[in-house]
Amino acid sequence: MLIALVFISYDFMAQDCSICSEPLKYEYFTDQSAKEVHIAYLETINQQNYRVKKSGVGAKLSVVYSGIPINFSGDYNSFNQSRSSYFQRINHTYDESQSESRFRQVMNNNGFKSFNNCIDACMGKPGLFIYLKHNLEQQAAFYVKYNGDPNNPAKLKRSKVTNASKSDKLNGTKLYPNGEETFTFTKKRITDTSLVILNSNVGRTATLPILPPTPTNHPNPVECPSIYVKHFVSDWSPSAQHPEHQLSVPNEYKILGGGAEVIETSVGNLIIESYPINSQTWKVKAKDHMTPSVTKIKVHVMALYDPNDNFDVSITHATDGQPSQRPRVHIDVENGYTMTGGGAKVNWIGAGQLLIASYPEDQDTWHVASKDHQAGNLATITGYAIGIKARQDSCPILSEISVETSGMAQHPNGTVRLSDNSYTLTGGGVNVIERGAGSLLYQSYPIFGEKETELTQQWFGKAKDHNIPVLTNIQVYVIGIKVASDKYAVFANEY
Repeated sequence: MLIALVFISYDFMAQDCSICSEPLKYEYFTDQSAKEVHIAYLETINQQNYRVKKSGVGAKLSVVYSGIPINFSGDYNSFNQSRSSYFQRINHTYDESQSESRFRQVMNNNGFKSFNNCIDACMGKPGLFIYLKHNLEQQAAFYVKYNGDPNNPAKLKRSKVTNASKSDKLNGTKLYPNGEETFTFTKKRITDTSLVILNSNVGRTATLPILPPTPTNHPNPVECPSIYVKHFVSDWSPSAQHPEHQLSVPNEYKILGGGAEVIETSVGNLIIESYPINSQTWKVKAKDHMTPSVTKIKVHVMALYDPNDNFDVSITHATDGQPSQRPRVHIDVENGYTMTGGGAKVNWIGAGQLLIASYPEDQDTWHVASKDHQAGNLATITGYAIGIKARQDSCPILSEISVETSGMAQHPNGTVRLSDNSYTLTGGGVNVIERGAGSLLYQSYPIFGEKETELTQQWFGKAKDHNIPVLTNIQVYVIGIKVASDKYAVFANEY
């Protein structure tokens, strides 16, 4: 077995890092073998991140294959040649452009972080690390390891485990190099994710999400296809008074939602279009109004990775038939589909109209509206609702909609996050509360990040008054989905 692993410039290490494979596999990986996970992990190493990965542990790159830890001490070309030879021997086709997508297919977002933490800890990278020991229905345990100065042990403080009714004492524990501590806790709610949060005197916060385990009494816990959603962002459009832009996703993706981001100017250009042309292309457009202004616009798209066509995505649309000064329309998703997002397009002539609403009215209905401003104008509006369903009837898709209301301001803005991270963000929208002369839709797009204590999936919205001062507020909405029997909904950022 070892003879088959003929890598150029490597060293075998004495310690066994198989712990990074098995416990994490059962909690975080989709229905894949450990071999597939490690192959996918090897694929993610590219010329850009090779040097960064090597810098952590004695100028060597540390990887694990089937529990065998290997250190690569050569340059990237040597590593790539060895990897290519190995993939050729096992008849595996490697496409660097698809490596991140493949790894995200076999591992979810929390697992990606946890797997790398475990590898770094095992291979001796300096820092404080958490990785899973076991995860039962009512109880879980995790390891904490410190790699650092033996004369300056790490001491835990302000540390906690969320969703725990009872936990081993964390705060005050001292951690020394070349050892690890085990902590156990009892879950308060067996269906909720627990989050381990460790602070210490030696550096930044370390976190580890622990998802609910697959129920043992589930009739078929891994039969349903997993949901993998990717955030695509275009470059900026050319500068114009009416800037517009489109973004098309690769053939193996299907658009679930989208938004528009406008570079703000002193005068302002307002959104008039943000909608799906089809399941693979999203269009956005803004315009100045009454006062000349030049700016740029960017497209945001949330798209489902579905190379095996496990899901059907439907786009329905409707247009308000009678031109008016305040056109609005309500669009329902196709029967049997779960709504993931929606969009709007103002059909205008003359001075034109501007968007004031494009948001989920309820679980099945998207609501859009526009208005004239300063000058009377008649127009219609077209609304779009996007829905999804699994091709397997036994795999229903659930959705969650969250909403937040901003404070009163001339340029009100706000964000709303998914309250349950087991759902994956697919879309969102904004409703401007009409007051006085009115404010107009200015920004509506997804944002992602990682705080010290949590992963965040959010939607951002903003409106502004225009030439006539108005105080108002906005409602910002976000939509997330998951397969009812699938805890492996996953998300990946791309900027």
